[in-house]
Amino acid sequence: MNDLLPALKSIIIVVIVLVVLAFCLYLINRFFKFNYTSFRLDAVDKLEDKDKIVLIEKNVINALEVYHKMAVQLRMTYVISGALAILCSVFVTTFISGAKDSIYKDWLPYISFASTASLTMITAFNLGAKGNSCRNAYRHLENGYMRYKADSSFTIIDLVKAKNEAEMILGGVDFQYSPKAQ
Repeated sequence: MNDLLPALKSIIIVVIVLVVLAFCLYLINRFFKFNYTSFRLDAVDKLEDKDKIVLIEKNVINALEVYHKMAVQLRMTYVISGALAILCSVFVTTFISGAKDSIYKDWLPYISFASTASLTMITAFNLGAKGNSCRNAYRHLENGYMRYKADSSFTIIDLVKAKNEAEMILGGVDFQYSPKAQ
């Protein structure tokens, strides 16, 4: 029975690490699947001016919701991945010196893998900067929407410009994986 206990502990730690990594990958995947409906330009041309304004306002409100969700998910992924990397690194550093005699010696490769995988996800997808871009795009568009609602000199054209600027702030997908040459 005592021989089974270390093997059971190893299985549990591997499962926990894999679940946390899978959760982080799931959040990144959800971020890339975010999509919001945009209006078709040919359909807008057929609408009356009043309906065009309503459609643009709905589009902006929808974009605000999407930007907020994206920012929250990216930041949550960033924090979870970072915390996992730190905890795994501390674990490896703490127990590596006594690895030959330690009951944790079988866990070290898995924990090292989890730490490296977490750090690689953070850096390859540039999660911190992308989360900040989402939040900044949200703030910029929210500011434009509030000005549009409160200030009559801020027109619907200015609101559309603010949305386009927010999209530029949001930017594209960053993937910068460049493993070091051995």
